[in-house]
Amino acid sequence: MKQHASSQNATKVLFCVIVCSLVVLLSSCVQQSRKSVQKNQTQETSQPQNSARININIATKEELAKLPAIGEEMAERIIEHRNRYGRFQRVEHILLVRGMSDKKFRSIENLITVE
Repeated sequence: MKQHASSQNATKVLFCVIVCSLVVLLSSCVQQSRKSVQKNQTQETSQPQNSARININIATKEELAKLPAIGEEMAERIIEHRNRYGRFQRVEHILLVRGMSDKKFRSIENLITVE
């Protein structure tokens, strides 16, 4: 009876490993797909890539609040995050700010920099 229970546990563990592996694999495929879509959207925009970008490491609350989908409250959170944790190393790190969604980030990613 102990061998049967042991083999059931091994089967459960193997099943969990397979399911977790599939989840990781699928999530990486989704991320790659998102990157491709974002890259295509970026190429299609008529905005200049480097001119008039706001540096989120030095921008004031007023400058940040002018960005699409960023109001005064989110601008304050960005500054608080920057003051607490230091400079943003990449523009994508703004996603670590509480309340910054992927949708908001996509609407501003071509307008910000971390020079």
